[in-house]
Amino acid sequence: ISLDGGDAADMTDMLGQLDTARAQLQNDRYSRMVVYLNLPEEGQQTYDFMGEIRSVLGRYYEGDYYVVGNSTSSRDLSSFFVSDNLMITILSGLFVILVLLFTFQSVGLPILLIVVIQGSIWINFSIPTFTGEPLYFLGYLIVNAIMMGANIDYAIVISSHYLEKKETMPHKEAIVHAINSAFPTVFTSGTIMASAGLLIG
Repeated sequence: ISLDGGDAADMTDMLGQLDTARAQLQNDRYSRMVVYLNLPEEGQQTYDFMGEIRSVLGRYYEGDYYVVGNSTSSRDLSSFFVSDNLMITILSGLFVILVLLFTFQSVGLPILLIVVIQGSIWINFSIPTFTGEPLYFLGYLIVNAIMMGANIDYAIVISSHYLEKKETMPHKEAIVHAINSAFPTVFTSGTIMASAGLLIG
């Protein structure tokens, strides 16, 4: 077969691409298979099928294999996210309780503040569940940490004002005065955070 100069150059280029592709799929150390699934990237059906792929590979390669890709990453994250998130929530709550314990010299107040703050976080994240909107796990962790950190600051400010004022006035008036005193700080920071969230979203 005789080719002119342009066709010969194209043929040489294509042969080079084929050699590169073959080297990526098979060499002396490994064989690589590319599998395309007519399934969603995430979901129980996809994860079940990946389990079947692993069982078939295990019969031929005796554990010396890796299954990689977006679906694999999603499956691994969904497998470990719940337990890791629970552990992080418990540890962060305990550390915050210890800090508040030394701050207020009280056991009941830190527990009350943590329960209120964690409850508000759960209420916030229940909205996407009820509306059927998916929530990216990394966004959940970031917002969870920000809400816990920011709300603890606000809780300390309000509680400090209340503990200070309740010595000189009735409890109900002390609560109203504490909220009024902390309102400018909470409103300013909350407005900034809400505006940043809207811009990012």
